[in-house]
Amino acid sequence: MWGAAIFVLIYFFFISVITLVRNSLERPTPGKRKAGIRVIKDSGRPLTPAETIGRHLMRIVDWLPFFYGVGMVSAFLTRGNSG
Repeated sequence: MWGAAIFVLIYFFFISVITLVRNSLERPTPGKRKAGIRVIKDSGRPLTPAETIGRHLMRIVDWLPFFYGVGMVSAFLTRGNSG
């Protein structure tokens, strides 16, 4: 049980470091590059390091059961959505 918990923490830390470094250097991840998308603010400017960290920490909520629905609903209710 402790082994699984330690593995999850190390995995999350590893993914966090990679994502934060790539986003702070404004280099898209392979998936974003393939899709031709990038993460920017409403104003079109790149994210600050603090915003990148906050965005990444919200992934924890996204992993929890039923919370992905919150993201879907907020995307549909946001005025500037592309859907």
